[in-house]
Amino acid sequence: MQVKSIFSWTLLLCIGAIMAIGRLYDERIEIFDINVSFFLSVPYIILLVLMINSIKKLYLSKTSFFLLLFFLIIVFYTPLLWTIYGYSSYGLLKYINFILIVIPVSIIVMHQFSYSEVINLLIIFFALSCVLAFLGLFVLSDTYGSLSILGGGPIIFARWMIFAILLLLFLPKLKEYKLRIIPIILLFILALSAGSRGPIIAFIICLLIFMLLNFSKVFYKGVVFSLFLVLIFTFTSIDKKVMHIGSVNRIFMNISTHGLVKKATGARFDFMNISNSLIKEHPLGVGCGNW
Repeated sequence: MQVKSIFSWTLLLCIGAIMAIGRLYDERIEIFDINVSFFLSVPYIILLVLMINSIKKLYLSKTSFFLLLFFLIIVFYTPLLWTIYGYSSYGLLKYINFILIVIPVSIIVMHQFSYSEVINLLIIFFALSCVLAFLGLFVLSDTYGSLSILGGGPIIFARWMIFAILLLLFLPKLKEYKLRIIPIILLFILALSAGSRGPIIAFIICLLIFMLLNFSKVFYKGVVFSLFLVLIFTFTSIDKKVMHIGSVNRIFMNISTHGLVKKATGARFDFMNISNSLIKEHPLGVGCGNW
């Protein structure tokens, strides 16, 4: 039982580290000229192979069936599209990491992990988010600019901060803490400091959907929390201080005292127009990593 526990925790830690990096090998993560990702990837691959080989039979529910079908389509359909439209080294790298990280981890979680192991994995993710938040504070104190932590850019950093907030809100073990509001506010300020609007918008959408699905349970709590925030921003100068942290001003740069203004968003509209044109011309896609 002890050996199994050590094996399980080692695999959980390896999965957490690899998921935090986002790839099996990252040349940017070096400490004293030693690439840390390599020493994480080797045990990850070994433990992954052992765990997958221990699966005797796949028990398919409707959810797992459609998820595996989705994986198979990506695995076999992407090379077919590459033979038509070509491929990029970036796309090939993403494809390999998807096969070696996303697919096996998903299969192991669905068919080998117990409920407690899933919870432990999420707690490890939360711990990683806290480590990134701690490192982010040092970056802010040094540069007062966009955050780039452990090879990940501002968007990745903001995603981890938002993910930690969601775990504090919904993970059973973390929901027991009464003072969650303090780390939630701090994590949200760090997410804002990254200057990336995408994760913030996604977070707001998640909360709105949750409130819609659980209206009677969370409506009053939502109203009280909103009033609490309004009072803080009304009677303190915290909003002005927050605006000077990192790249917070980038998130609100399209908002002025006269309402919404168009500023630095032309490229995004170009991306949307190109995407629409691409969908019309190639509705079945052009392959992973291709525009």
